[in-house]
Amino acid sequence: MEIKNLPNTSGIYLFFNRQKQVIYVGKSKNLKQRVASYFHNNSNDKNRSKEMKRAIRNVKIKQTRNELEALLLEDKMIKKYRPEYNKKEKDYPSYCYLYITKDEFPTLKIVDEQEKVDGELYGPFEDRFKAQKIERLIYSIFKIRQCRDKTPRRKCINYSLNKCLGPCLGKITAPEYNKIIEEIRDFLKGNCEKLFKKIIKRAIKAASEDLEYEKAANLENSKGYLRHFCKKMAFFQNFKNKTLILKSQELSFLFHKGQIAYKFQGEIDEDDIDIFTNDLLSNDDERQILDRANIVYSWLKDHDDTIEYV
Repeated sequence: MEIKNLPNTSGIYLFFNRQKQVIYVGKSKNLKQRVASYFHNNSNDKNRSKEMKRAIRNVKIKQTRNELEALLLEDKMIKKYRPEYNKKEKDYPSYCYLYITKDEFPTLKIVDEQEKVDGELYGPFEDRFKAQKIERLIYSIFKIRQCRDKTPRRKCINYSLNKCLGPCLGKITAPEYNKIIEEIRDFLKGNCEKLFKKIIKRAIKAASEDLEYEKAANLENSKGYLRHFCKKMAFFQNFKNKTLILKSQELSFLFHKGQIAYKFQGEIDEDDIDIFTNDLLSNDDERQILDRANIVYSWLKDHDDTIEYV
């Protein structure tokens, strides 16, 4: 396909080599400009980019009705073809999760997506640093134990520093402790209204009364981050488990349990929703659904599109 004949619209493009293999998949708001840019001499090109340009023998495109459709289609094509030159540029995160142990007095543990555990995982987090940040905030707010003993039996310094409820000393019963664990579960699922109305205020007040002004300030400064985290976790839970409609001016999407069930313009009635979701077969694994959720969530942050849960 000649570049001059490419449209000035959004979509994806696929580069092929001499063996007719897909070597790169990309997306753009303007296909003509983006594809043409690969064939201009650029002294700043890295060796890998120069190598790819020399290997291109053919270009194919797929127009889309908006950029979100292009993003989702690009993700699908990269997973399908695993192009050689996308491997480093499209470095998908290795997810990790927070896991609540099944002990009498549970605590938290960070696990990788490949790790098999018996219980519910909370997340995902794109890297361990983000998981550790939430883990530290939970320890600070809820004061659950941080020790790794299956059953806490010895006094540790955290209780002396007012950082732990002291189950090892019998300062709290298992039922009382597990009520706090339920609050943590709610928080990790994105149900955070109770957290902000009650728990964080209580933690900030307690820190101030104990003259722990730095801790109180840190908790106050963390409220925005925690609200963002709760909003994201709530979206991920709904995206994976519910039917939702993303309404956009150019193109709307019907998602069902993480899958694209239908794309449409205008309105959709309840009968159509039932038709497109009732017998939808799932061939997507957890990782594919999470990547798709990340794409949609990132899109929503920068656009005025609305989400409706069915």
